[in-house]
Amino acid sequence: MTQKPDVQLYEIHTMNIKKTADGYVFEKELKRRGLLFFFLFFTTFWNGVTWTIIGSMMKTKSFTHFEPEMLLFLLHPAIGLGTLYFTMVIAFNKYKLVVNDKVAQTTTGPLPWVGNFKVNRSRVGQIYVEQYVAYYRDDEPVYRFSVKAISLGGNIHNYIMKGLQHYEEALIIEKTLEELWQIKDHEVKNEYRQYA
Repeated sequence: MTQKPDVQLYEIHTMNIKKTADGYVFEKELKRRGLLFFFLFFTTFWNGVTWTIIGSMMKTKSFTHFEPEMLLFLLHPAIGLGTLYFTMVIAFNKYKLVVNDKVAQTTTGPLPWVGNFKVNRSRVGQIYVEQYVAYYRDDEPVYRFSVKAISLGGNIHNYIMKGLQHYEEALIIEKTLEELWQIKDHEVKNEYRQYA
């Protein structure tokens, strides 16, 4: 038996939406250009200085015996490696939301990172879009959108996907889940609705 090929449904802003044998796949790049350029510069500078100093110390054999102050110096390469990893995450990772009739699961990859969520259909009573302040730029709030699921009891709100820059991206996820999971749309507290 042959497997059905993936079908690219459409692209909205920075999100690709496909229909696959596993269900719907929503894929979004994690790139944030301003943050990426800052961390490229910072990581290059930090690691360049740190490893140049370590190299010159090893060349002059400054490590002839152990001193407790050396442990403090180890923070510099650790910070350098941490910022290098974070820069690679920003440059290469994508959010991927796979939705089928039983589950919605968000993963980030190819490098391991935070932001993995899993929501089972059997526990969901309602789905909604929420707007929140992600950060401030020049004392002005910058808003992002998240798609959340409310448990059947109504007391637990789980993330399905967050960090979406455009309301339309969040809305298409909400409407797809409501249709696939046969959930009647009801307005909930803290729900953001751009269109009436």
